[in-house]
Amino acid sequence: MGQKLIKSNIILPFLEDSYRSGYTEYQQKNLRCSDAGVACDDGEKCERALFYNLTQSEDKSLLSSQSLVLFDDGRLHEEDIRRRLRVVLRSPEREVSDQQNGARGKIDNMVVFKTLKEMTYANEALSEIIKQYNLDEDPILEIKTVNEFMYQYMASNGKISQNYYDQVQYYMFLTKVKWAIVLIKNRNTTGDSPGKLPFLEFIVLSDRERQAQIRAGLNTVNDCVEKNVLPPRPFLRESTQCTYCRFKYVCWPKQEAEPIEVEKEGQAPSQEILESAMKLCAKLDDEIKAKEEQRNEAKQVIESYFKATGEKELSVANVRATYTVFPRSYIDAELLLEKVGVQTYLKVSAPSNQQLKQAISNRLIDANVLEQVKKPGPLTRMLRISQPKKAMGRLSKEEVKKQDRKLRKGTKNNGNKRNKRNKKTSKVGASKTGNKKNK
Repeated sequence: MGQKLIKSNIILPFLEDSYRSGYTEYQQKNLRCSDAGVACDDGEKCERALFYNLTQSEDKSLLSSQSLVLFDDGRLHEEDIRRRLRVVLRSPEREVSDQQNGARGKIDNMVVFKTLKEMTYANEALSEIIKQYNLDEDPILEIKTVNEFMYQYMASNGKISQNYYDQVQYYMFLTKVKWAIVLIKNRNTTGDSPGKLPFLEFIVLSDRERQAQIRAGLNTVNDCVEKNVLPPRPFLRESTQCTYCRFKYVCWPKQEAEPIEVEKEGQAPSQEILESAMKLCAKLDDEIKAKEEQRNEAKQVIESYFKATGEKELSVANVRATYTVFPRSYIDAELLLEKVGVQTYLKVSAPSNQQLKQAISNRLIDANVLEQVKKPGPLTRMLRISQPKKAMGRLSKEEVKKQDRKLRKGTKNNGNKRNKRNKKTSKVGASKTGNKKNK
C-alpha cells in the first residue's frame, strides 16, 4: 500500500537556528589543552590551522550544521555517562594551565580511587594494575564519543586516537597524575554484539617523552605567532584534516586541474561484441577470485606441513613442492651516508612518494612542496570490470517475473509428473486385480 507523503522543509530551519543559537564560539586568544599534539611527529592536530585561529579567526568558514549536531550530541552523551558514574566521580571541571606557554583547559572528571577499589566488580582488575604499575591515586576520566568507523578502528587496533592520547597526556603532565581512564562510546549503535555495551575502555599511563614533545610543539606555535611566521602544512590537500578544515580556502591556493588529452586509437567494437566481452570478463573475474581463494587455502595447508616437519622438499602424485626460508635485507641509510659521503649519497638515493609523505608527517617539509615537485609523467591506463552486488531481498520487476514464471513452470511440471505417476499406478493396480480374477 502506498504512502501519501510530501518531503518538506518547514521545521528544519527552526531546528538549525536552535543548534546555532545554542553554540557559542569564542575567539581563541591563547593556547588550549585540546591543542596538544600540534607540531609533533604523527600528531593529528594542525599547527597551521591553530596559527590562523589565533591570528585571523575571522577568515574561517561557517561551522557546518552536521558539526553543530555532533557537538551537541557528544555533550549529551558525556552528561549522561557522567550522571551514571556519579558514584565514583569527584571534582568536576577542574581548571588547569601551563605557565610556560599559556595553555589553559579544564578536566571534567576525576575518579575516586578509594571508592573504585572498594567495588567488588572493579577490585580484581584494579588490583593487578596497582601491583604492576604502582598506582594509588585518583585517575583522570576522559569521555569521548565517536562514529562507527572510528570505534571499530580503535577496537581492532587496541589503541585510541593520537589526538585523544596527546590531550590526556597533557592533562596528566599539568596535574602530575600518573594514569587516566579513557571511555570511548560508539554513538552510532547500541552494541557491537548481543549483551555488550557499545563502549571501549583504555588505561593511559604517563608518557614523559610524549609530554615533552607536546610542550615543544605548543612552544613552536607560540614562536610562530610572535614572529608572524606561518608554520608548514603538516597534511596533504586531500587528507581528512584539510578536507574538513575551516581554513582550507585560506591555507591552500586554488588548484585548477589541467585537462588530460587522450588520443583515440583503433576502431570501437560493435555493441553486441562489447556486451559479450564485458559479461565474459566479469564471469571470469569471479571464477579466478574463487580459484585464487582455494589456491591460497591449499598453500596454507602445504606450508603448515613444512613448518611442522622442518623439511624442505615434498613430492606427492608427481607434484613437487619446495620450501625455502631466506632473510630479507634493507639498506641502512644513515650508515650508507657515513660510508659514501653526502655527494655520492645524494646521487644514489631517490625520494619516493611514501618518504615525502612521512617527512610531511614529521613536520620536516611543507605539504605544498609535494604538489610543487610533482611533474606529469606518462599516462597510466587501468581497466576495472565489476558487477554490482544485488541488494539482499530486492529484485527488479523483470527478475520477479522471471522467478514467478520458473515457479509456475515448476509447479505445472510437478503436477504433470504427479498425474502421469497416478495413471501408471492406477494401470498397474487394475492389471494386478485382473490377473487375480483370472486366477
